[in-house]
Amino acid sequence: MISPADYECAVLEKLRLDFHRVAVSVHGTEGSHEHRFLGRFSLVKRQLDAAAYRFGDSRPFLIADAKRHKTKVDVKDTEAFIGMVDDIGADIGLLVAPVGFTAAAVRRAAAAATEVRIMTVKQALTYKWLPLARQIYPHDWVFRKELALAVRLLHKKAPPEDIIGALEPVAFDEWDAFVAYALRHHQTEAFSFLRSIVSHHDDDGWRFNALNHLIQSGGLDACTTAEILAHELDPEIREFIEKEST
Repeated sequence: MISPADYECAVLEKLRLDFHRVAVSVHGTEGSHEHRFLGRFSLVKRQLDAAAYRFGDSRPFLIADAKRHKTKVDVKDTEAFIGMVDDIGADIGLLVAPVGFTAAAVRRAAAAATEVRIMTVKQALTYKWLPLARQIYPHDWVFRKELALAVRLLHKKAPPEDIIGALEPVAFDEWDAFVAYALRHHQTEAFSFLRSIVSHHDDDGWRFNALNHLIQSGGLDACTTAEILAHELDPEIREFIEKEST
């Protein structure tokens, strides 16, 4: 499960991922730090889960609100959010919930040009790990979502094949940074993940890189070596193993 605060954080991180290529900054409530903006009618500072600003503008053009409800968001909550969008003076309002919205809420949102979207708990749990994914590989955003999913699976001690599946589309540099992080902070799970690649992956490049990490980190024992040599057909990998094990 995910707490309301973590769900709000996931919406904020999702917007940061969506807007990273354009001239937009995204701010929001994070932990004890509340992001507030003065309402033009209420004249009080309204707490915002997430807000997107065009560079040079002091007023957000988009605000988002996360509703971590166990049931569908109703028209009353939707109208309250529409009122806040108007008070802030934003052009776009985005209401996000894990379960969805009642038919009345959807109709009311459409009439006010407010967007409603479903972000499942599973999706939110992945987006929650985006800040750590940025730390692991800060140079590029292309595979940020996949990297965040792999980090989430690593932390929950998911089966190695699930982590491998999350990383299949990821470029080598991001993959290499993930493995280095896993070996530093979750060595047991990292060894299991790498041994599974060496033993079962059909790509010889994956097997070779995983094998190299195992050797460099001391994770290749005699039993694993014998098991690999029993079925490895690639001559370069066999030569590499035999050289390193002598």
